[in-house]
Amino acid sequence: MLSLSAGQSATTTITAIVTQEGTISNAASVSGDQTDPDISNNSAAAQIEASEVQLPDLVLTKTDIQDPITLGGEITYVISIANQGLGEATGVTLTDSLPSETNFVSASATQGTCSDAGGVVTCQLGLLNAGQSATSTIVVIAVATGVKSNTATATSNETDLNDTDNSDSEDTAVNPAQQQPQQDDDSPKRRRTPTPEPTVVPTAIAIETPVPTPVPTAVPPTPVATATPGPVTPQSIEAATVEEAALILQQLPPEEAADVLEEVDLDHAIEILLAVDRDSAGNILDNMSLERLIEIIERADQDTLIALLVEMSQENFFLIPLDLLLANLPGVSVEMLARELTPQPEASLSGPTSQQISDVLVECLVPRTIADAWAKIIGSPAPLDVVLAKFTKDLTLVRVVVEDFTEPPPNAPPLPPEDILNSIFTIELPDADADDISVAHVTLYVEREWIEENEIHPWTIRFNRLDEEQGQWAPYPAKRVREDNERVFYSVGIPGFSLFAVTERKELREPQFEVTNLSIEPSTPVADEPIIVKANVTNLGRELATFPASLWIDSTIEDSEAFLVPAGGTTELVFTITMPAGSYELRVDRLLQQLEVSPLPALVVTPTPTPTPTPTPTSTPVPTATPTPIALAVVIVESTPTPFCPLPCR
Repeated sequence: MLSLSAGQSATTTITAIVTQEGTISNAASVSGDQTDPDISNNSAAAQIEASEVQLPDLVLTKTDIQDPITLGGEITYVISIANQGLGEATGVTLTDSLPSETNFVSASATQGTCSDAGGVVTCQLGLLNAGQSATSTIVVIAVATGVKSNTATATSNETDLNDTDNSDSEDTAVNPAQQQPQQDDDSPKRRRTPTPEPTVVPTAIAIETPVPTPVPTAVPPTPVATATPGPVTPQSIEAATVEEAALILQQLPPEEAADVLEEVDLDHAIEILLAVDRDSAGNILDNMSLERLIEIIERADQDTLIALLVEMSQENFFLIPLDLLLANLPGVSVEMLARELTPQPEASLSGPTSQQISDVLVECLVPRTIADAWAKIIGSPAPLDVVLAKFTKDLTLVRVVVEDFTEPPPNAPPLPPEDILNSIFTIELPDADADDISVAHVTLYVEREWIEENEIHPWTIRFNRLDEEQGQWAPYPAKRVREDNERVFYSVGIPGFSLFAVTERKELREPQFEVTNLSIEPSTPVADEPIIVKANVTNLGRELATFPASLWIDSTIEDSEAFLVPAGGTTELVFTITMPAGSYELRVDRLLQQLEVSPLPALVVTPTPTPTPTPTPTSTPVPTATPTPIALAVVIVESTPTPFCPLPCR
C-alpha cells in the first residue's frame, strides 16, 4: 500500500526462481481508493521463454544411530546431503551446531574435510554433481540427561531450487545411568554376551528356611531363594564362592561392582573377574581406580591379563602406564598397548574429492600437498575410514585409486594359513613416485559382527602390505583406537602404498622379532640438525622376514620403514630426523627413550678490536707578548738628492 500524488510514479521489483522450461506469463494490476477515469491501462502482462533449468537442489537428512542412549554414551549423527537438482552444486558446506551438554569426539565425511570450532562442526564437502551425495558422521558424548536436539544445514555457492529441505533436526533422549542388571545395558562400546541365569543361591545372602522332613527327592527351591539380593559388601563377596560372587556382581551397576572389588582380596577379585561375563568384566575394570588396576596387572599372569584387559574401553586402557603393560604383556603387540595421537592434516590443505568409478573402484583427487606436511588423501570406501600421507614435496592434483578385491590376485603370495582374511584392496597414486611419500597413516574398520562370528581376538588384526620387490607380505600390527555399535576401528603406520590384506586370528601370534640397543646420535642433539636413531632387530624365526619398523615421537608416528632380516640374524634399523628444540618421548617397537633437543646456540660475533688512537699532544699556546711601541724618530729632510727610508721601501 502506498500513496501517489499527481505526476508521481513508483516501481516494484519481484524476483522469482524459474522451476520449469517453456513460456512463462506474468500479469500485474493496480487499483486505488479513488475512482480511476481510465482503467484500461491499470494492468499489464509479460512473457519470457525459459530454457532448461540447471539449478542444484540440496536435500539434507539427519539420523542418530541409537536413541535413547545412556548418560556418558556416544551419540552418532549420520548426515546425508544429496543434490537432487539438475545443476552442479559447488562449495557445498555442512554446518552443525552441536547440542549443549555434549562433548565433541570426531567428525568425518565421505569426501572433503570436517573440523570442530567451539562446538560448531563444519564439513567442506566441495562439489556435488547432479545426482551425487555425500555423507558426514559426527560423534559426541552426552554429559547430561534430557533430550538433545541437533540441527544441521547445507549450503552451496549456487541458488538452491528449494532451500526448505536444506536443514534437518534430530532429537536424542539421554537417560540416567541404568541401575538394572548389567546384561541389559546397551552401551555401544561392548560386545553383548548373554548373562547366564542364576542357578545357585549365593550363600552370603540366602535367607535361612526350615529344614523339611527328609525325602528321597531334592527339596524344590522356595520363592525366598530367588529373592532380590540384599546389600552387597566386600565381606559378603569374600564369603561367597567365585561363581556366587560373579552372579551377584553382574547384577550391580559396574561402578558399584568396581567399588566392592576394590576392597576384596586381590587374588579372589581376579578370579571373580574371570568368572563374570566378558562384558561385565570390561565395564567393572573401566570403573576401577588406576591403583587397583596396577595391582591386578602386577599380580595376574599374561593369559589372565589378555582375557581381561582386551574388554576395557580404549580410553581407559590407555591410562595404564605403558612401561607396566610392556613388562607384563611380552606376548602382545606393542601397538595394541601404546596409545596414539593421530597425525593432523595441514589446515590450509583442502580435502580430497571422490568419485565411484564402479562397484570395486573409487578414485580420489587431492588438490595439492605441501612438503613435510600431512594431507588427507582418502575418506572412503569401506573398510577405509581415513588415509593420511606425509609428502616430501609440493604436488598438485594427485590422483588416488582404491580397488577392492574379493580374494588375493594371482600374482600375490599366499597369506599364512592361520590368518583369516577380512578385506583386500590396493591403494595407488599414479601421479606420485614412491619417494614423494615419507610415511602414511591408515584408519580402517572391521565389522563387529564379523569378529564375533569368526571368534576373532581383537588384538590380532594385521595390515599386510605386499613388498613387490621381495615378493612377500610385510605384516604391520594395527592399533585398536575406538569402537561403536557396529565397527571396531584400527590404525596403522606404513611407509607407502601397495596391495593390502587385512587379516586376523583367533589367538595371539608368537613374537617373531626382538628389538634391542636403541641409541641416539649425537648424544646431545641440536635443533634442526640431523639426528640419527638406531636399534638392532633380531629375527627369531627360521625364514627370511620383513620387519615393519616405525619411529614414534610423543605417541605420533614420525617414520616407517621395512627392513629385511635373515633367519636368526640381526639387522640395524636407522632413522634420520630433524626436530625443533624441546623434550620428546621416542619409541621404536617396545623400547622407550627420552630425547632432549637443545636450541641452536646463539651466533656470537666477536668484533675485531679497533686500535685506540694515541692522542696527539696539543701544544700549550704561548701567550703573545704585547709589542712594545717603537718610537720613530722624526727626520727632517733637507734638500737631498736621494730620499732616505729607514724601513723597507715599497
